[in-house]
Amino acid sequence: MTPKLSCPVCGALADLVYAAHWGYQAPACFDLYECSECETSFAQPMQVDPAVYELIYRNAGRVPGYDRYTRYRELLKSSPDPLRDMCAQEDVYWAIREAMRGMDAGRHKPLKILEVGSGFGYLTYALRRAGYESTGIDISQEAVNMARREFGDFYRVADLEVLTVSPGDGFDIVLATELIEHITDPAGFLEKAASLLNAGGALLVTTPNRDLYPKRLVWNTDPPPVHLWWFSKTSFRYFAWKLGMSVRFVDFAGFYGRDGTDPRVPSKPQTFDAEGGICFKDSWFRTLARSAVTRVPALFRPLAKLLLAQLAFARLRERLFRDSLSLCVILQPAARGGSLRSRKETAKSLVATTATSQETAAT
Repeated sequence: MTPKLSCPVCGALADLVYAAHWGYQAPACFDLYECSECETSFAQPMQVDPAVYELIYRNAGRVPGYDRYTRYRELLKSSPDPLRDMCAQEDVYWAIREAMRGMDAGRHKPLKILEVGSGFGYLTYALRRAGYESTGIDISQEAVNMARREFGDFYRVADLEVLTVSPGDGFDIVLATELIEHITDPAGFLEKAASLLNAGGALLVTTPNRDLYPKRLVWNTDPPPVHLWWFSKTSFRYFAWKLGMSVRFVDFAGFYGRDGTDPRVPSKPQTFDAEGGICFKDSWFRTLARSAVTRVPALFRPLAKLLLAQLAFARLRERLFRDSLSLCVILQPAARGGSLRSRKETAKSLVATTATSQETAAT
């Protein structure tokens, strides 16, 4: 029997899909689990290794995926519009700007933004130059010192877990780009971040997109312990429901040159007219296929395969470029006080019920 673990996101049983997968640095190995209920993949043991991050920081200019951060830092210092240049180079930053534009409409003062895990500081700086009141926090003193030296005094060493704000002195946006997949307790992170928001505020989270990849690829993101999670849209729907929040996803079609507004049309024709006469007129292809199957029943299988392929292609075209390699998630608190606690208790109860029923089925 395949080993199983309780999924930390939804509580259902997750399957071991790859044992002893290589870690980010040899010789470490991790087991990979996948939950079919919420489509979340995660690594075990769920541990962060600071030594690996030290290696990354020391070699940031040469490590695949991290080398672009050094490039951005140099590019933006000489740019007249840093945020525009970042949005032109990478879809994640474009998506962040699109999400903020929706929240910025009709305001008389700039959005107050907290970037968690600001690293080298370039995004907080770009937001500042675009007119936002942005502040960056990071747990690394070295990263904060570098950001201050390069971009100004907009950064501080702080851990989100111990950060507090006075009533009315919170943030309009708490922003975390490519961060949540690195931490051991993502639900706790989201709950804490939400507590720092002003009324009507939102969390903006970006993270690698599990939905875009075929199921046969059990892990196509940075190896553990750098990335401990690989999230889907369904993962965030569970987070939102458990925490009493609403959730939306930014559509990337605008970045890739599609408007994403395919017309909604009915396609199944009417069968009877008002007098009860048959007036059914299907497409020529389906009419011909139906007639052929009537005469030669063995044609059903190849014609059905052709129809299924046609529908799959149409579905693919409809979604083309609307999703990207990363998700950009907008989470907003939908309830406060007792209502939120009640929602969370209900979620915990349902999660426990789901896990119990799955354990019973497994035995």
